[in-house]
Amino acid sequence: MTNFYEAVEILKETLTAIRRADKLIEKALETNSHPSAISDMAESCSRLKAKLEEEMEELQSAIDTGGR
Repeated sequence: MTNFYEAVEILKETLTAIRRADKLIEKALETNSHPSAISDMAESCSRLKAKLEEEMEELQSAIDTGGR
């Protein structure tokens, strides 16, 4: 089970990093530097963030129910 919990921690760290990147992308969009590239990056980041948040909810549910 140690590997499982370590994997969960890595996913949490990844989600935190994606959230930070999302905020930085928003700030970059406000300054209008490279708007097309930043817009594409923002879309990718948002999709990744949503998917990872969904996965984290499922993992947390599995942990809460003892993996059932």
